[in-house]
Amino acid sequence: MNNLSEDLKEFLRWIKMQSDEYINEHQELILVMLRLITDTQFQFEIQKLRSEYNLPKKWYLGTKNVDFYKKIHKEYEAWHKRNTKEVLTKDHPKILEICKQFRIDSSRYGFFVSNYLYFRDLRPLKPLTNNTFLSNEEYRYKARLETAQDETMPYLTKGYIRFFQDTTPEQLLRFVEENKDKIRLIRSWLPLYPHTKKFSLFKRDIQIFILHLLNYKTPKISDIIAEENLSQDENSNIDSIENKFTLEEAAIREIVRDLTHRIKNLKNII
Repeated sequence: MNNLSEDLKEFLRWIKMQSDEYINEHQELILVMLRLITDTQFQFEIQKLRSEYNLPKKWYLGTKNVDFYKKIHKEYEAWHKRNTKEVLTKDHPKILEICKQFRIDSSRYGFFVSNYLYFRDLRPLKPLTNNTFLSNEEYRYKARLETAQDETMPYLTKGYIRFFQDTTPEQLLRFVEENKDKIRLIRSWLPLYPHTKKFSLFKRDIQIFILHLLNYKTPKISDIIAEENLSQDENSNIDSIENKFTLEEAAIREIVRDLTHRIKNLKNII
C-alpha cells in the first residue's frame, strides 16, 4: 500500500472520530490538508527535506497507533536536543518556504506541515484554548462569558455563556442584560452561524470524497456510507437518517465534483 493510500485511510478514521460540528467548523483546514497530501509536488518537497535533514524513516513510515506516538515522541525529544538548530518547527525558514510555495498561511498551516514532515501526522488540530472573558457582576449572577480558539484559526472559534448548578434562569436573563455590550463585542470576533444544508452535511460529503480518492466505485461508496451511518443511532428518526445517508449514484458523483471544484479553487490562503 502506498503512502497516499495510508494517509487517506488514516485521515478518514480521524474524521469519523470527530463530531459533525467539529468537522463543519474546520472545512477549510480539511480541504487544504487534502489538497496538500494529494499534491505530488508537495510530497516531493517534503521527501526532499526528509532526505536533506536525514530524518529517521521509521518516524514517517511507521504504523500509527498510541504506542507509536509515545515511542517516537521520546526519540524525537532526544533528537531535538542534539539538533536544536535544525529542528523544522512551523516557523523554520524551510517550512515557511513550503507554505509560500503552496499558497497557504504559515501561521495556520505551518504546524500541520511540520508534523507531516516528521511523522506523516494527520491529526491536524491542537485542543481549543478556552479563555474567561471579564464579565460584569459574575459572582452576583453565577455566570461568566468564555471564548475558545484553536491555533489554526485567525479568529475566535466559539463564544459561551457558562452557568452552574446553582444558576437560575432569572439570573441568566439578568446576566445577559448586564453584559450585552461585551456579548456584542465577542460576536464581532466570531464566524457566522453555519446554517446551510451543504454545510451541515460536510462530514458525510468529505467521507464520500476520500473514499472516491481511495478508488472506491460509486455504488460501493453509497453502500459504505449507508451501512456505517444507518446503524449509528437507533434512537434517531430513521426516515431522516435514510434521507441523509442513502444516496443515489448521481448524488455521489455531484458531491465528488463539488469538492473537487472547491479544492481546486481554494483561495487564501496566504
